[in-house]
Amino acid sequence: MLLATGCWSSTVPHSTYFIVTFRPGTQEPSEQGKTALANALGAARDQKPNFVVIVGSAPAAAEGAAAGNLARQRADAVAAALVKAGVDGRVISKDIRAVDEKSFAERQDTLIVQLGYGKEAPATAPK
Repeated sequence: MLLATGCWSSTVPHSTYFIVTFRPGTQEPSEQGKTALANALGAARDQKPNFVVIVGSAPAAAEGAAAGNLARQRADAVAAALVKAGVDGRVISKDIRAVDEKSFAERQDTLIVQLGYGKEAPATAPK
């Protein structure tokens, strides 16, 4: 008889990603975004992440400052919700990346929330 066993350790580095979408031009999550955010908050309550990275996009062109501000406001709101759910604010980082016009058009109403588990945050956040 062969008996195979395994164990899962919370120290094994891994990440869980959530894509939070927003209503165009607003700080309000879409219905799918609300679900994704609720799932992220639940996961963070169930197992405290060692690090959190919130990634958004802003247009590289100077005239995109307002869009960059909206992305930062959205990231701040998601970070605040995570803190309210019990995540230590010191482990949360926000990365609003300047991207070309085409990439911004595809990602402008989206944030990626990475909950990381293991010893430390990666050198670079998800792209």
